[in-house]
Order: sequence, then structure tokens, then C-alpha cells
Amino acid sequence: MHPIIVIGSNHHNTFSMVKSFGCAGHVVDVILFGCSSSYIEKSKYVRRITYIPSPSDIIDALSQVESSEKPIIVSCSDVVSQITDAHYDELKERFWFFHCGKQNALTPFMDKNYQTRQAGECGMNVPFTAIYAKGVEVESYPCLLKPLESINGGKHIEICHNESELTEKAAVFSPDTTVLVQSYIQKKSEIVVVGLSLGKEIIIPGYIYKIRESSGGTTYSRVMRLQRLDVRLVERCKRLVTKMNYTGLFGIEFIEDDKGDYYFIEINLRNDATTYSLVKAGVNLPVMYAEYCSGSETVQQPSEIDELYSIVDFKDLENAIHQNVSIWQWLREYRNAQCKYYKDKNDPKPYRVCLKSFVKSHLLHKLRIKKWIFLSKRTIVLCWWHPSF
Repeated sequence: MHPIIVIGSNHHNTFSMVKSFGCAGHVVDVILFGCSSSYIEKSKYVRRITYIPSPSDIIDALSQVESSEKPIIVSCSDVVSQITDAHYDELKERFWFFHCGKQNALTPFMDKNYQTRQAGECGMNVPFTAIYAKGVEVESYPCLLKPLESINGGKHIEICHNESELTEKAAVFSPDTTVLVQSYIQKKSEIVVVGLSLGKEIIIPGYIYKIRESSGGTTYSRVMRLQRLDVRLVERCKRLVTKMNYTGLFGIEFIEDDKGDYYFIEINLRNDATTYSLVKAGVNLPVMYAEYCSGSETVQQPSEIDELYSIVDFKDLENAIHQNVSIWQWLREYRNAQCKYYKDKNDPKPYRVCLKSFVKSHLLHKLRIKKWIFLSKRTIVLCWWHPSF
């Protein structure tokens, strides 16, 4: 297999790609932006890690790569996909990467307004969507406000119940951020259809049923077999990806309303963080993409997946800390989750580093600020004199 370069931020999305290749017997190179150290470097599946200050340094970092074979880039962030798209002509002879067939063809699909129109043309249910401007006519209230592009505004979302609230909350966004207004859908559930496009062939082995989130990302979910989903929705997903002429990993998000209808929310043209759940369920899409890039005549076709629960250990634990779920329920769910993003007996060092960091940043910090704990007097004295205090 050709060399693999995973590019992203210091996030479990990036780490999950390292593990996806590692559990299949491959080591990878990693380029991380926005940090100078990371628990990811402790993984035995990392051959080399490069730290860069910001995404704008990605092209410089790639120019330093030397390889006799064409390396495979796996994007774990919207901004990575946008940068490789902007440099498509420069990179296409030296690297494999996610793309839409020509330079600057992928970036327009990161525009949520444009995405929504394309999804509607492919037969999907879509919410009322418009660019926010003063005096915009909203179809109905409540409505949502969110950035037009994730690369510029992240996952910031506001709910508005009337016109004055709409004006007030629109002002919260940065003046440089184009804001989208959408009709609010009463959510029964939320899913992610995760897949891989190999050009003419689009593989969708299953989907993710979201149960809990933290900081805008899915942290507790269930992997579901594709047979549970309406075949027409699956075909419309494939139609949308084909319309984009996209090659690479992707994730399409939908909200199910109280009538059982699914509404398109967005498509991520990169590795979706939930992809690793499918890996643990029996279908390794990242490795299939690498096999395709490496010229394999037969890409391993997915077998029927296992339905299982998946949890992003430390991120979801914040839900228990903030009392969104009881600690006893969380412990039961953690114990029963067959997919854990950090804890791994075959690669234990990253988990240990994260556990130590979590205890220091959450538990010990809470002890120092609130001064209430149920520990022995001796333990309290030791904690008080610990250097971290």
C-alpha cells in the first residue's frame, strides 16, 4: 500500500483515522495543525508526526514529503479538503487526495446553501434556506441561524423564535461570517449516512444513529445496518455524491421529524468522525480508499456490519460532568459500548496520556475551585500540595 498521510487538528477525528489504518496493520504519517504536541504521537501506529502552526502551512509541509510512491492524503477537517482543492493542479501528480475532479470544484460544495439546493435537486427533503440579511423574510418561526461555511464559522448555531430574536442573534456572529437562516425542524432523531466514493462506485455500508453530542460533535451513537433505512434515501445520497463528481470519504447528516421524514442538513467532504464506528462494526472504509489509490484490482467489498454502540470516551464524559446524563447511566453505557475511540488494549499509550490530561483539567481543577470532595483527609492534603495546584 502507498504511504498514508493523515492531516487534521488535535481531535479524535484525526486520531480515529490513525487507528483505522493501524488496526489493519498499517502505520501512517500525521500532519497536525494548531498545536505543538499531541497524545496522537504516542500511538504505535504513527511513524512520523509533523506539527505546523496553521492550515496555511499544509502545502509547505507536503512539499517536504519524499516518497518513491505516491502518498495518500486523508483529510480530517473541512479546511484540509478546501486547501487540497485549491491546490489540486499542483498536488494531483504527487498525491492522492479527496477531490471533485478539478481545481476549486470541491470548495463550492462546502457552502451549505449550495449543498441544500443540490440535495433538493436530488430528491431529498430540504428545509427552507436563505442567506441572512436585514429584513429577510423567514418562512416560519422558530428558525435556525448558522454559518454558511463550516471552515469560516464552525458549528455555531442559534435558534430564533421571532423577528427581534433573529436580528439580535444574527449580530452575535462575526461580521466576516456569512450567516444562513433555515426553518427549524422538530427533531425526532438525527443520523449520519457514512460512505466512500471511488468515482464510479459509491459504497454506503451503514449509518450512524446519534444519541448524544458534545461541543457540536457526535459522542455517543449506534451503528445501524443500511437495511433499516429507506432505500430511496440511500439512492438519493449516492445521486448527490455522483452529482458532485466526488472521490473520497464522506458523511451526510439528516434530521428525522416527528412524521418520520428525513431532512438534509449537510454533507461533509472529508473523513466524518463517525467513520471509525463503522471500522469497529466490520467495514474499514479508509483502508478501502487506500487500496483503491494503491491500484488494487479488487477493493475489499463490505460485508454486513455489526450493530454496536460507539462512544468518544472523554468528550462524552463531559455530558455526565455537566449532568446531561447521570454518571451511573454513563458508566453502564461506556461499559457496554463495543467501540471506544480512546481506550484500546492494542494501543494503550494515547488513552493514558488523555486520561492524565482529563483528570488534571477537569477533576483536579473542579476540586480546587469548588472545594468539595469525598476523599480521605490525607488525600485532600496531598492534593492541596500537589504542584498542579
